[in-house]
Amino acid sequence: MQHIFRRFRIQQRIGLILLLSVASMALLIVILLQQERQNMEQQKVAELRNLTLSVASLFDSLNQQVQTGELSLEEAQQRALKRVADLRFGLDDYFWLMDLQGNYLMHPFKGSLVGQNAAGTQDIQGTYFLGNMAQDLAQKGESASRYYWTRPGNSQHVPKMAYILAYKKWGWSIATGVYIDDIEAVYWQQAQKIILISAALMIVMAVVVWLLACSITQPLRETVQAMQAISQGEGDLTARLDVNGTDEISELTQAFNTFVNRIHLVIIKAGQASEAVSAAAEELSSITKESSRTIEHQAKETDQVASAIHEMSATVHQVAQSAGEAAQAANRADQQAIEGKNQAQTAISAIHSLTGHIR
Repeated sequence: MQHIFRRFRIQQRIGLILLLSVASMALLIVILLQQERQNMEQQKVAELRNLTLSVASLFDSLNQQVQTGELSLEEAQQRALKRVADLRFGLDDYFWLMDLQGNYLMHPFKGSLVGQNAAGTQDIQGTYFLGNMAQDLAQKGESASRYYWTRPGNSQHVPKMAYILAYKKWGWSIATGVYIDDIEAVYWQQAQKIILISAALMIVMAVVVWLLACSITQPLRETVQAMQAISQGEGDLTARLDVNGTDEISELTQAFNTFVNRIHLVIIKAGQASEAVSAAAEELSSITKESSRTIEHQAKETDQVASAIHEMSATVHQVAQSAGEAAQAANRADQQAIEGKNQAQTAISAIHSLTGHIR
């Protein structure tokens, strides 16, 4: 999973975090607003229940008078119809009365509805909004519905929420409602406040995230640029990155500065060694030149000695030839001497022999 995110730059990843945060906050705002709407509607239903209970208390009071004989049931019910018809709350909100089967007993603004069954009443959208009223009153003793209706003195149909409470002692039901556009107005006032506050928080969060991204990406970018310059042989090894902070980026920057400092020291030592090698090379070059001159002088003397040796060798060769000739002459003389000796001995022998004969 990590290699997928590594395909994006750090600033893009931080932007993704910001986007997810904003989306999450927006989703949370929508959920909160919906919950706020539901709470407001539930609160309004509770208010309507309390209002109908107050009318039921009025009926209980009249019914108590019926039980004590102060009023007849018909008189009590007529008083109840008149009092309820005059009751108002909120912005011209009112009550109307029906029996438990949904037949209208009284409506303060539409008397034509009296005697009609509410189950067949449709709103402007064709919804039978009180179709389940009788069943709900029989099972739960109350019923609630939403529909479109006109405001008093206005022909425009607006959304409305109704609440109906059963008053089983008389077989009646007490109905009232509020126009939902009232709730919508309050809802949007609160929603506007929440949206403005959330937008301000999102802007602050975006600025903080942007500053956070810059605090990460800017020193990293400087470090990368410095390393690229060094790798391409154009870096300034005397320059150092700013180290401000104690976070991981600062540790990386400090490590980079230490690394560059060591490289700088190595380059300095290498330069010094190069200068020493250059000086030694120059000295060696001088020695080599001197040696070359000496070798050339020795070579010349060697050539002279070689010439002398060659001349001596020629003289020795001549002497050797002369000695050879002398040796041959000596050999010939020696042979001749031997022959002369032999002849002399022969002569002596002949003389001795002749001497012997003479005697």
